[in-house]
Amino acid sequence: LGYSFIHREPVLATVWDRFPTTASLAIGSAVVFLIFGIGTGMLAAVKQGKPLDKIASSASLVASSMQIYFVGPVALYLLVYQSHLLNQPSYTPFSENPGAWFTGLLVPWLVLALIWTANYTRMTRSQLVETLTEDYVRTARAKGMSRRNVFFRFAWRGAMGPIVTIFGIDMGVLLGGAMTTEKTFSL
Repeated sequence: LGYSFIHREPVLATVWDRFPTTASLAIGSAVVFLIFGIGTGMLAAVKQGKPLDKIASSASLVASSMQIYFVGPVALYLLVYQSHLLNQPSYTPFSENPGAWFTGLLVPWLVLALIWTANYTRMTRSQLVETLTEDYVRTARAKGMSRRNVFFRFAWRGAMGPIVTIFGIDMGVLLGGAMTTEKTFSL
């Protein structure tokens, strides 16, 4: 990759030095946004047209338009400095102290996951709403299967294909774009 004249070392050495922080940040936030994004999208799809759906859709639109360099300092102020709910963000290697690794990256995970959660909420909702209108789902329901069984056995499985595909692409973007979050929290 060449030689960095700023750091006076090969670029590959700089990349490998910072990769554990970036990977920890990306993987941790991916876990958070997948759990909350897919869960909220599933609830919004089940409650389609009801207040819960409208609130989830509206909140996801607002959250997806936020920027990390704005949300990060606000989250730091509210969660760390003002209320002292969470620890100051820092990076400790997982192999040294898993507890310090987790608590040090919790605020950056939440901030980074906020934006991605909004995208996955909208995507999951739209995929599930579309899948719930498919013939095979309606047929399963007409045969007497419970609504829950139809939802998880047929609709959810059918809707997850595109979401898993997009997640693979987004993970690459997340690994490359976590730099803004690292800079915001001085990791």
